[in-house]
Amino acid sequence: MRITDILIGIGGILALIAAICMPIFLVPKPPIPDKQLQHQYFIGCLEKAPAGPQSTQYNDWNEVVAECGVQARILALREVK
Repeated sequence: MRITDILIGIGGILALIAAICMPIFLVPKPPIPDKQLQHQYFIGCLEKAPAGPQSTQYNDWNEVVAECGVQARILALREVK
């Protein structure tokens, strides 16, 4: 075998490894919530919500607070650079 054949073989192997690894490095990072913005949205949501129940058999107010938290997190998502 000649040295050029060996170099071409090594180059092909390196190209194959690069082709396999490249998608791993190109995967975008998931967005993360801006904690300060999330807090502001959460407080704003609770301020706009009607007054909580004086007495209830159910835990409905927990659902309101939980949904405010979920929506605040979604609205506060920011792209990671």
